[in-house]
Amino acid sequence: LFFYAADNPTCACMKRATRRPPFGVPILTFFAGVLVTYYVMLTFCMEAKNRARGNAASTKDQAQEKSQQSQTTQADTIKPAQPSVLPAPLAGWPRIPIREWKNPQNLTGPAFAKEKKRQDHINNEKRKVNKMWDDVAHLRNLTNKFKFTGGFVDAEGRAVRIVIWENKGNYSENIKQMDFNEIENLTPWSREKMVMQDNLVGQCPSNADWEAKLEIPWVSRQHRLHSDIKPNTDISRKYLTRKECSAARDTPLKPSREELLDALEEFVEIYTKKRPFPFNPKGQRLSHSFATWYHAKRLQPKYIIESGVYMGQTTWLLREAAPNAHIICLDPVGFEIRHWDAGKATYYVGGPQFKGNMHKLDSIDAVLMGKLDVRQFVDFTEVDWSFISEEDRIKSSLILFDDHQDHWDRVNHMLSLGFARAMFDDNWLPHQGDNYSLKQICDESAGLLTRGMALPGGVVLRPINFSAKHLHLPVAEHLKFREQLLNMSELYFEMPPVLITPPLLLHSRFRHHPYHDVPSQRMLVYITAAMIHLPLVQTQEEFDKLGLNRVHVREFWYYMNHAYLQIKPEVARARKL
Repeated sequence: LFFYAADNPTCACMKRATRRPPFGVPILTFFAGVLVTYYVMLTFCMEAKNRARGNAASTKDQAQEKSQQSQTTQADTIKPAQPSVLPAPLAGWPRIPIREWKNPQNLTGPAFAKEKKRQDHINNEKRKVNKMWDDVAHLRNLTNKFKFTGGFVDAEGRAVRIVIWENKGNYSENIKQMDFNEIENLTPWSREKMVMQDNLVGQCPSNADWEAKLEIPWVSRQHRLHSDIKPNTDISRKYLTRKECSAARDTPLKPSREELLDALEEFVEIYTKKRPFPFNPKGQRLSHSFATWYHAKRLQPKYIIESGVYMGQTTWLLREAAPNAHIICLDPVGFEIRHWDAGKATYYVGGPQFKGNMHKLDSIDAVLMGKLDVRQFVDFTEVDWSFISEEDRIKSSLILFDDHQDHWDRVNHMLSLGFARAMFDDNWLPHQGDNYSLKQICDESAGLLTRGMALPGGVVLRPINFSAKHLHLPVAEHLKFREQLLNMSELYFEMPPVLITPPLLLHSRFRHHPYHDVPSQRMLVYITAAMIHLPLVQTQEEFDKLGLNRVHVREFWYYMNHAYLQIKPEVARARKL
């Protein structure tokens, strides 16, 4: 192309360069082309060779795996599992090689002893990690053994023949056959209350997905892929009576059920007739929306901080509840917002459309654009809150954390900035969700009572930021967080669900990769009785009075124990635990 342009004076880009280049330039260009061609061909050949090797190795591995399975099926399948042998699915899992230190630097005296001690410590830590992988491999071996034998396998790898009762019938019929004695003796729940909830939820408009949730297997077994609990045992009693954050919940500040029902009647009218969207799929549903609206209406704060906006329905709810509040909205993905508050609101939003100033979006017209105060996104911890006085941060501010971040981190963030009141939306049950929640922190058992769902090694899973990262806490550290939360709290209140029935819990995944687990229906009943407060609506009369038969059943999915936390004023002023 260069030579063609040089020979054509009419080319616009070469009007001033019509002479041929020096003789050496074509030669260098030719050799450069040869080298590039050689490199491309060599790379292609190497890739083809590697693919051929990979296919051959894969075929060999598959043949070996089929051979092993055939041998296992033909031989005695009740042989003990071998923890030291990694099963095929775990063959690629990371294992750390341990090498003996050979003193390559020829150290002597104290320097040698110090380095030797350090290397021994490193190898011990490596052994701990490898032991964890051995434990995981052992669990996988037990699961595989279960599949081969059709029975349960104990901790030593011996297969135990058991009768598996599995029934895919109607949930209400199955629950009538379940032993409810200890649930009724140890919790406010009863068989009649659970059956009533199932009947009330069944009167709401439904779809096939809901019916499928009611048809999950009702099993009597316990293994890593389908957790269950055996009634009337020491484990089941501990599970039902373990302590949560009752010391910070049962205070005179706690609203009564009668007060909540009165507010709910007003809320349902607003929610069903005025909300900006007919459905908020990834945002708050009815129970959580009521909690957000109720606390904002009760407190009437001067400032409301909303961390996590999504489409903007909660912003609308907050404005409905507190018309005169200054709302500060924080969201890193601003282009998903569909409802913008044109009142006294400030937006800190991110995304490709927001670069210092707001660019025009489909959801914003020219008139609305001139009324909004939109700024570049920063996290809650990075906003300059100097415009809110110290006293207003304690008495006249309310925060909504709906951002799937670590709740314990968020508590420390608000405390370090002098704020005292906050709502937490993603308040997951133990073994559920994608962030470490206040509900999980409150659990004194640290989620270790249920054998099928607890992690090996007695550690507490701490997911962070939409489960992007997983930490493993020692139980002692988890209990330390719980004690600090109780000491700082003036009120910890979980808003009861409007309606709830155990299969609804399956709309939120139990445990995320690589720890995914599914509870049986009986386990779901125990989880509901042990961890979820009695619903606000408990009778047919209350259901009819509120007109909930016009609310789709999907509005009761994703109940996650919406919590309100009020820190003691003296702790907030000190800004430390």
